[in-house]
Amino acid sequence: MNNLTINDLYFSDVATKLDHARNLNALYGSGLKKNKKLSAQLEQLQELAMAMRAQMAGMAMFQRCSQCGSRPEGGCCSLYMANETDAIQLLINLLLGQDVSFQRDDDFECYFLGEQGCSLLCKPFFCLNYNCLEILERAESHELRALEKATGALLQAQYGAEMLILEWLKVTSQ
Repeated sequence: MNNLTINDLYFSDVATKLDHARNLNALYGSGLKKNKKLSAQLEQLQELAMAMRAQMAGMAMFQRCSQCGSRPEGGCCSLYMANETDAIQLLINLLLGQDVSFQRDDDFECYFLGEQGCSLLCKPFFCLNYNCLEILERAESHELRALEKATGALLQAQYGAEMLILEWLKVTSQ
């Protein structure tokens, strides 16, 4: 599998992780998409990610997060948070047809934070589970419950897809 290890995929810098994801997609993307289990998992993941995106849009989270991030003191989507991504998660986004590229490179905000919020369809665990005080205060309790439910389903599907990809690629732990 190109001699990539867990460390390469999960613990390198963001640009390197993105390079690994693009290389894996170029080398193995068509084979991965032909895997029936993974194909079904990706289809489910796409549906869940779109449902999550709709829930977030209904709560005006994209506008709030982008506005907050554009302030001089920034927001939650800091450059540090970009490191929460990994090469397999970026690969999943590529397999789903997402344009995975840096939206900014200002040494301050997350590379994937664009004008409409996060450009990733499948997001890191922390990003999906964290809600700032403003979101918590402005959202209705039923909206937060729906968001938590959508988050749980999406994270479970992402994990399933990631495990299938790692199994298919036969990644070593060294």
